[in-house]
Amino acid sequence: KQRLLVILNLSLVSGFVILGVTIISPVLPQYALSFSIPVALVGWAISAFALARLVMDIPSGFLADHFGRKRIMVSGLVLIILSSIAAGTASSYAWLILSRIVGGIGSALYMTSATTWVAHASAGNSRGRYMSLYSGLVFAGTAFGPTIGGYTAARFGLSAPFFAYAVFGLAGL
Repeated sequence: KQRLLVILNLSLVSGFVILGVTIISPVLPQYALSFSIPVALVGWAISAFALARLVMDIPSGFLADHFGRKRIMVSGLVLIILSSIAAGTASSYAWLILSRIVGGIGSALYMTSATTWVAHASAGNSRGRYMSLYSGLVFAGTAFGPTIGGYTAARFGLSAPFFAYAVFGLAGL
C-alpha cells in the first residue's frame, strides 16, 4: 500500500510537470513573436527546452544516483518554477530562450529522477500496473495541457500559461 502511495504521488507530480510543459504549447509561437523577432526564430522557443532536456537527461540519472532522487527532483521542480516565472516576465526574446533552457534542465532533472524512482519502486509482479499508472497520468498531462493553456491565455493573456506552469510546479513541490 505504501508503494502504491509513493507511485501515485510520483505519477501525479509528473502529470503536473508534463501538464505544465504542454500548457504553454498553444501560445509559445505567438508569445515569441510578441518580441518582434523574425518568424524563423520562433522555433528556438520550443527547441531550447527540448535541447536542454536532451543534454541533461543522462547527467540527471547520474546526479540522482549520486545525490539522491528526491533532492534532484526537488531541484528540478524549483528550476521549473523559477524558469516559468522568468519566461512569463521575459522582457526580451533572449531572456525567454534562457528561461526555456533552464526549464528544460529542470524538467530533465525531475522527470528522469521520477521515472527511475517509479521503476525502482514498482519492481515485481505489479510493475506493469504501476508503470501504466505513471504513464497514464503523464499522458493525461500531455492531453489536457494545451486546452488549459489555450483557455488560460485567452482569459488572462499570453504570459498567463507560464504562470500557470509555475503554479503546477508549486503544487508538485
